[in-house]
Amino acid sequence: MTNIAGGEDFDQRVMDHFIKLFKKKKGKDIRKNNRSVQKLRREVEKAKRALSAAHQARIEIESFFESEDFSETLTRAKFEELNMVSLAFIFDASC
Repeated sequence: MTNIAGGEDFDQRVMDHFIKLFKKKKGKDIRKNNRSVQKLRREVEKAKRALSAAHQARIEIESFFESEDFSETLTRAKFEELNMVSLAFIFDASC
């Protein structure tokens, strides 16, 4: 069985959202900084787990990129919006 829409796909969509948001707010692109990307990946994974029991999760990373801190909230609604296509596919496939 092929893993079409796994947890990593969800994480990547959320990460892309926050990377774009950080670039918009700070004018800085973290994509080429592996350390910052890994920090974000760890926090996004934690937030995703937290959303299974809460309506929102806070992502906070000190010295995220070039001495800039990162602080954003991920809501369950935003998570679902970012992953709507994948979630719809999963629900359709299970019916």
